[in-house]
Amino acid sequence: MSTQDKKDAKTNSDVFEQSEVSIEKSDAADLDYHTVLVGLTGKLSTKSNGTIGFELARNKQDKGLYIRATSNSDAGLFSKEWISMEAIYTLLDKHKDEPFKSSIFKSVINGASSNNASFLAAILRDKDIALLVPAEKGIYSHQVNPLITNQQDALNKLKPLPQPTVAS
Repeated sequence: MSTQDKKDAKTNSDVFEQSEVSIEKSDAADLDYHTVLVGLTGKLSTKSNGTIGFELARNKQDKGLYIRATSNSDAGLFSKEWISMEAIYTLLDKHKDEPFKSSIFKSVINGASSNNASFLAAILRDKDIALLVPAEKGIYSHQVNPLITNQQDALNKLKPLPQPTVAS
């Protein structure tokens, strides 16, 4: 093994060990959730080719569905907090007959980033979630999917994804 190969192996090992530590710290609260869906969706802006990763999961304790953003391919902060789908359904029910902006989601998000509401709207428009559809007013306006009840039922029927196993 060359000196460079040994350096690369050590560096990769260090990165792996560091990533294991950070996963344990950042995902400790996630042990209360069973993931049922993961995905990538496009951003709302036509000026961006970036994507937003998301995760839908069932809380082990209250059995409710929760959603969160998990990644952003571009620069920009966002919160990875879990957001109750029940809170989202309640909010959407209040706006089912009118177009609305992403800012309505600020009431269900605790994080302070200005991206959170629009990222959540983009996720809720994703074909796999499909609670929102674009409104005629423009790309930043939304309306509740007329088939939202069917979509809620489909999301509720999702089964947990297989959990990764840890080698001992």
